[in-house]
Amino acid sequence: MNKKASIYFLFFVFILLVATNQISIIYQKIPFTKIIDNKIHSDNDIITDTLLHRTSINKIKLTSIWNITNLTVIENKILVINRSILVSSAGVLIIKNATIKLNLSYNGEFWIEVFNKGNLTVINSTITTLNKTNRYYIKVNHGANLYIDRSEISYASISWEERDKAGIWVNTSNIIVKNSIIKNNLCGLYLVNSYNDTIIGNILAHNVISIYLESSYNNLIKDNLVENNTGPEIIGLFNSDSNTIESNTIVNNTGDTCLSLSCSENNNVYDNNISNNNHVGISLTASNNNSIFNNTIFNNYVGISVSGSYNYIFNNNVSDNKYGVGLGGSYNYVFNNTLINNKFGIYQRGLYEYLFERILLNSIMNWRQIPLRGNYIANNNISSNFYGIYIRSSSSNIVVDNSIDHNYYGIYLHDSCCNIIVGNKLSDNHYGIYLNNAKNNFFGRNTLNKNDYDILSEVSVIDYVIIVALTLLIAILIWVLFTFYKRPQ
Repeated sequence: MNKKASIYFLFFVFILLVATNQISIIYQKIPFTKIIDNKIHSDNDIITDTLLHRTSINKIKLTSIWNITNLTVIENKILVINRSILVSSAGVLIIKNATIKLNLSYNGEFWIEVFNKGNLTVINSTITTLNKTNRYYIKVNHGANLYIDRSEISYASISWEERDKAGIWVNTSNIIVKNSIIKNNLCGLYLVNSYNDTIIGNILAHNVISIYLESSYNNLIKDNLVENNTGPEIIGLFNSDSNTIESNTIVNNTGDTCLSLSCSENNNVYDNNISNNNHVGISLTASNNNSIFNNTIFNNYVGISVSGSYNYIFNNNVSDNKYGVGLGGSYNYVFNNTLINNKFGIYQRGLYEYLFERILLNSIMNWRQIPLRGNYIANNNISSNFYGIYIRSSSSNIVVDNSIDHNYYGIYLHDSCCNIIVGNKLSDNHYGIYLNNAKNNFFGRNTLNKNDYDILSEVSVIDYVIIVALTLLIAILIWVLFTFYKRPQ
């Protein structure tokens, strides 16, 4: 080969090397969503997003965001993610039969977020963290779509102060979460300004709050197992109306309130089993026109607590609680319930704005007693409690046609007046009706049978002092008169 041919050969090799290097650079610049071609095909292999088992692209430098801009399917994979996943308005992310593990080095480093018109669908899959110490969160914005079925979401939580980072935060409507496990989160599901959602058949366990609704309406929460959560509210509704909470099993929770309705109206709560919880089963705070019925509420500190008006509490089985039904409001209707083996069957006490059970649990609150009036207590079966019906600092209640038996006190009125007590059957109690500084109450057509004491009226301390003072005054007057008339004339 002559000298000129050698030069041409070397130049050709140089051009070839440069071209090869440029191809390598082009590969390194290909986005991840294009590399996987929107679908991962092979089965049952472990993938990280820094090594895709393709030798030509194993040096790709990734950014901290994975943008989903079109249809992306992750199927039959265990995928370790080292960045956030953002589903854009044109994006659809389907996770099916897969496991997503976010590999975080600190809390909140990565998260999953779905934007307006984006879609996140999770079927028979798991979303969790690689290291359980560091947490992520899921954020579904207004107008986005969310569907979760037969899946597990765990260890999602950053901060309760930043509500959209509390767990699974949903600010859209018509979502479906069913037959899934939501566990070990700060807040399992947080719905805000959300409506027509379906949350059905799930297990929500070991969260702080399992489900929270804020300014949300027409949602269905049904057939869920809610257990071993820590409160303060296990299921909470704030300023949320016309929701249905049906056939849930809420057991073994240690928070303050299992099911809390605050400033919420026209909700239906029925056919739930609320048992073996530390504190309050169902509480209504400043909430009106709700219906609580056909629930079984067993072995809690407080069964049902009501602070509001025009609520309907009926056909519930409330037993083995310290307080069965507590009334701190006015014009509520409590009827056809069975209250057995509580310390207080029905407890009515005058309070201002705050739930009575929080006072009883020694919460630090500013409160004062005011007379409450106008509750209707009828046709209840009240048996084997210490106090059957206990009314304190309250007036204008109607207590009618109740069956009250085998209690220590059948009906106990304390510092209460102007109540109507008619048509009740009181039998086999120690005290049928016990009055403690109770005046101007009306009693009629009550049947008292086999009580140790049918009716007993206790004189108040003030009345007792007045009586003693009058007795002493009369005695002194008699003595003066006797002494005066006994003098020799």
